[in-house]
Amino acid sequence: MVDGETVVTVNDSGDRGRVFVVDRRSGRTVGVTTWPRRPVDVEALAPAGPGAVWVADIGDNRATRSSVTVFRVPVGRGARAVAPAYVALRYPHGPVDAETLLADPRSAAAPGHPRSSQAGMCTPCRAALARLVRGCWTRSGGWRHS
Repeated sequence: MVDGETVVTVNDSGDRGRVFVVDRRSGRTVGVTTWPRRPVDVEALAPAGPGAVWVADIGDNRATRSSVTVFRVPVGRGARAVAPAYVALRYPHGPVDAETLLADPRSAAAPGHPRSSQAGMCTPCRAALARLVRGCWTRSGGWRHS
């Protein structure tokens, strides 16, 4: 994910809870945010407002997870240890090996965010989460999936 002069990235499954901030010009890591809860299979990042990203621990290659977790993680230059806010989501039709998290580019709200749903249940985006594997925001402000 690109944010001005930096790029925010994560390692895929098998890593601890951490996000890296990389300088676009030098390619050097200039910030690392860590948190104690170990993710299972991080698959995506999405903007979460100024100075933060949604980290989507949503991968489920074996389709066995009863819930997935989306963390709101502060990011920036320097090292920081945080206890990020998070929401656990359950897909309405059982496990899904999702690969993408779509956050509204205007409000930075992600599916299942507490402002728009009941805790732990993704009410307004149930149908989308049930079938979303890959997706993108369109210029018109909507989203599409494949």
